[in-house]
Amino acid sequence: MEAVYKSGGKIVLAQQGLVLDKPSAVILKVAPEQIAKSVRVGNDLVLTLVDGEQIHVNGFFTAYAEDGRNDLVLEDQHGVLWWGQYGKAWEGFEFTEIESDEPAAPWLPWLLGLALGGLAASSGGGGGKNIDHPPEAADPHVGLRHLASDPVPGQEFSNGGNTVSVREDQPFNGKITGQDKDGDPLTYELGTPPAHGTVVVTPDGKYTYIPNKDWSGPGTDEFTVIVDDGKGGKTTTTVTVNVTPEQDAFDDRASTGFEKSVTIDVLGNDDFEGSNVKITHVNGSAIAEGQTVTVTDGSVKLEGGQLVFTPDAGFNGDARFSYTAQTDGGTPETADVIVTVAANQLPETTDPNEGLNPGDPGYIPGQSFTPGGGYTVTVGEDQRFNGKITGEDKDGDPLTYELGTPPAHGTVTIDKHTGKYLYTPHQDWSGPGTDEFTVIVDDGKGGKTSTTVTVSVTPEQDAFDDRASTGFEKSVTIDVLGNDDFEGSNVKITHVNGSAIAEGQTVTVADGSVKLVGGQLVFTPDAGFNGDARFSYTAQTDGGTPETADVTVTVSQPPVFVDPSDPGEPPVTSYAFEYEENSPVGKWLGQVKANDADSTSVTYSIDPASDPDGWYAIDATTGEITLTAAGAASQANDFEQGSNSQTITVVATDSEGGKTEVAVTLNEKDLNDNAPVLVMDPEDKVLHVAEEALVGGIKDDPGSTTTATGKISFTDADKTPDINTFSLEMQGPADGSITSGGVAVTWSWDAGSSTLTGMAGAKEVMTVKVGALTEVGGRYEASYTVTLKGPVDHAVGRGANTLDLDFKAIVHDGKQSSQIGFVVEVKDDVPALADDAELVINLAKLQTNVMIVLDLSGSMAWDSNGKVLPGGGSNANSRLSLAKKALEALINKYEEYGDVAVKLVTFNGSTANAHATWMSAATAIAIINGLTATGGTPYKAALNAAMGTNGFADNVGKLTGEGVQNVSYFITDGVPTLGQGVNPRLQAQWEDFLTTHHINSVGVGFGGIKTGDIPNIDPIAYNGPAGVENAVVLANSAAELNSTLQDLIQLPRLEGSLRGELDSAVEGYGADGGFINVLEVDGVSYTYLPGQALQVAGNPASGTYTYDAAKHLITIKTAAGGSLTVEFDTGKFIYEGKALASYWDRFGYTIQDGDGDQASTVKDVKVVYDGGDPGPKPAYASPLLAMSLDPEQLDALHEGAEEPAATALPALHDVLQSKDEAAGDIDGLGSVQAPAAAVAPVAASQDLALYMPDPLPEEELHQPVHA
Repeated sequence: MEAVYKSGGKIVLAQQGLVLDKPSAVILKVAPEQIAKSVRVGNDLVLTLVDGEQIHVNGFFTAYAEDGRNDLVLEDQHGVLWWGQYGKAWEGFEFTEIESDEPAAPWLPWLLGLALGGLAASSGGGGGKNIDHPPEAADPHVGLRHLASDPVPGQEFSNGGNTVSVREDQPFNGKITGQDKDGDPLTYELGTPPAHGTVVVTPDGKYTYIPNKDWSGPGTDEFTVIVDDGKGGKTTTTVTVNVTPEQDAFDDRASTGFEKSVTIDVLGNDDFEGSNVKITHVNGSAIAEGQTVTVTDGSVKLEGGQLVFTPDAGFNGDARFSYTAQTDGGTPETADVIVTVAANQLPETTDPNEGLNPGDPGYIPGQSFTPGGGYTVTVGEDQRFNGKITGEDKDGDPLTYELGTPPAHGTVTIDKHTGKYLYTPHQDWSGPGTDEFTVIVDDGKGGKTSTTVTVSVTPEQDAFDDRASTGFEKSVTIDVLGNDDFEGSNVKITHVNGSAIAEGQTVTVADGSVKLVGGQLVFTPDAGFNGDARFSYTAQTDGGTPETADVTVTVSQPPVFVDPSDPGEPPVTSYAFEYEENSPVGKWLGQVKANDADSTSVTYSIDPASDPDGWYAIDATTGEITLTAAGAASQANDFEQGSNSQTITVVATDSEGGKTEVAVTLNEKDLNDNAPVLVMDPEDKVLHVAEEALVGGIKDDPGSTTTATGKISFTDADKTPDINTFSLEMQGPADGSITSGGVAVTWSWDAGSSTLTGMAGAKEVMTVKVGALTEVGGRYEASYTVTLKGPVDHAVGRGANTLDLDFKAIVHDGKQSSQIGFVVEVKDDVPALADDAELVINLAKLQTNVMIVLDLSGSMAWDSNGKVLPGGGSNANSRLSLAKKALEALINKYEEYGDVAVKLVTFNGSTANAHATWMSAATAIAIINGLTATGGTPYKAALNAAMGTNGFADNVGKLTGEGVQNVSYFITDGVPTLGQGVNPRLQAQWEDFLTTHHINSVGVGFGGIKTGDIPNIDPIAYNGPAGVENAVVLANSAAELNSTLQDLIQLPRLEGSLRGELDSAVEGYGADGGFINVLEVDGVSYTYLPGQALQVAGNPASGTYTYDAAKHLITIKTAAGGSLTVEFDTGKFIYEGKALASYWDRFGYTIQDGDGDQASTVKDVKVVYDGGDPGPKPAYASPLLAMSLDPEQLDALHEGAEEPAATALPALHDVLQSKDEAAGDIDGLGSVQAPAAAVAPVAASQDLALYMPDPLPEEELHQPVHA
């Protein structure tokens, strides 16, 4: 490194003592591409080369009175000089090559003379002056350096100008560059704008050219740019633009009928980009809106922006022409149009139903079409048919329709213009055969086509069968035509049983004869015949089709019982009626009916032999059967008594004395008139469940359970088994009458699952599930199971008391309901702690594999403020020296706590080195003390080395076996070198490595690391065994690194739970849950209640404890040398033996459950470190006590209480009595008599203090307080 004053002088080497006391030029023999990073540190410049080497120029950014500054000049290996330009706001250097004959700054000529052998002219004497050279346009592709912009594709430089090629409708981004021999900065601005587009030029020479929409010539477009050096020198350069055309107008095809015009939207398929597109020419002739141009075979007119082509008269074939279109400012484009004109053709008939579905408008049901075969329709007899003939003319001519040959068996009319027709068959005609007519389709230009319509007539019944009846050997006249439905005129009977008959003639038939009299038939049965006689007749109208029907005549029958409820009254052979039990006198039971064709009347009676007790009566005229008074009072009216079905005989007698008997069965119907009767065995009326059997409960009774089962039995007097629809449901206590965890319990019955559920919010508390209903010997039974799912709140602080819950079982039989109650007794669970008052904590020596990944970059040789120190990293105040001291202390501390093996990985420059084999503490410290710092900060190389074969995976000298912990410390003072950071892929690989090898990786930043640099180290800090991220540890200075690393060591510890073993069934909070209420350590009590501030009594020394109010976590330093951390909510604790020795410690505590019940204990803690004997347990001065009294008891102690203090003192006496001590040793409590004066406070020899408050209000007597 060399330097020279910019005002003149000789070049001075840095080794001779470089002092930048006035503006100077600093000369480095380094090429620009060798510099990886330039950083300003205060007034100093730090250059980092690509090989990791750093060059420091102290005082480079010093401000001078004459408003000058220092500049940087580089000389590369070819002797080329580069000037490092920079602005007032430091953003780094931009290096520019210095030409030997074109100085770039006033101070460069003599510098060039010094550096290049005096090539520059002297600036003194002769009255000379500086010459300002105008700028010149340059090719942006030539002479580019690594800091220059990228080339511009599509732009070419020639003879001082640029030529670019751009596609039609596409923008072009280019750049104008220039050079100034005077070294002046250049700016660029638009000169002459383009004629066929727009352009925007920025001061740095970049431009964006956009051609006018749809313009592509003819010719080229151009614009000029002015290059300005700011000192009056201006140069104009031209940019010529060639626009490559794209097709916008596309050919069209159309077709039209003979002598018919057609409108063609020729612009519809075009793709113009510009606005106001319009047609300007047809076949090269100009055309405007409304104008017409004659073309071959026709003419073209412009209407509404579209072309209307009209063919010449008589022309058919393809007509061709072209059109030209153009947008505003766009280039005109031409496309061709072909129009096909058809010749005249005969009309063709079509199917009017084609493309339609039944039900669609216009669909003609019953008509079908066969191309070339005409139409076929089907019509009902005596029904008109509306049809339609349709045709098409390929020339598009309008068609007309007219009748050709008319139908033979009907009439038809047809609409000339629409083809719609109405066909009406002759009345009563339905064949034989079909009818038909023809229609002529005419196109009005001589083209005619005839089509045939064939009609099939579906016959309809006009003659209907007849029935008649007559007496024995009596004739009967039958009007057989009376129920017929002929449409035609002059209907008459022509045949009987196929034989012709005329008025007055007789035809013999089976079982009698038939005579035609006055248009009616008279049937005369044969002598002695009775039954049904049958014959047929045929009738016909004028021009109609003959039709035949049957006649049945019933002759002389006795009375016949029929079903009066059926309109047809069919004969029956018996009757059965049903009535409900408990019916009143006169109750209508049913009705019988008998018919007799040859009798004037029928009467009804009951055969006395079938009803001896007269239970039933019958109306002689109507046949209605009713219940008599005797019947209403009999077993025939009580379903549960006697038979439920009675049969009587009913006799029908006609006027001639004929009789017919019929059996009538009367069935009694059971009613649901009895409610269920419920019973429950005594053992099922009170069921027992216990909270202690819940998960987490303290089960002191092996027989306790969360489930209990009972049974409900009931009967129903109604005899019919399925008359009842039984259902059973449960009802719980009134909603809100009990609580669970302070939340009201509500009850809901689910009939689908037969379950009653008690919920406290979203938590299940209890269910009652009913089993399937069974029937055994007329008795119905159902079991039910009570399941306690969660605790219920009992009386506060009352111990293992019980709570009775009242339930109801309700049985419904579909109409009646009954219920029965039962009780579920819930036993409270209370907390418990084991009597074992000694806690043994075994602490083993640490077995640790420590991997140190250490930053040896050049900045480690600086001090904490980033200053370069004399001697570099060997200086005692350098970051490296401080890191060595901290690491030596860290390794020694691990060795003090047990065995340690050290793996050392160092990184600097662009590489990292993992030292072979694991080392002892002494060897590792020796090697660390010999390290030096230089180069960059390659995080990536460091992690790869740590994961390599010589890294952690190297097993030579590594500690193995049970209890060995693996810890990695990544220590750095700087951010990673560019390209050497930890990317997501490397992070995932690193975390997998830590997990596989059970390594806890700690990231430590110090020295130059600031809070904003932490994200660079975050990916490295990861706890592999726990699978969680670690927080980066930041030492505020290199001096703090020692204490920071010391605090990261995890001392020997034991983790456990103060509420007992987590899976214990004999100690803990119990089913109600709970928390640590009181913690007593070294005479200081710490009282915790949820939602309240921590209460501390006993005047602890400063720094004895810390409390996290958010997590309810306390850490206490014990007088014996331990550290006790307790989480009040869960009871979890951590005990650390910081003394690294065996000793005795002691603490006491009270746990409290959700009901306010408590349990207390005192733990003598035997800390055994590395198997050492702590000696005999010391005699403690006083017992530790954690207790709770009910407020009613404390209230009774006060002299103003309503009840004598003697009722509460014995209870307090029992609580306060120490083990193996007499109660009389506690002053004031030796007698159950009330003390003479107020007892508050009481002091005893055991250093026990008791505070007795004033009487509490009644509403507060159920809240626990602590003494």
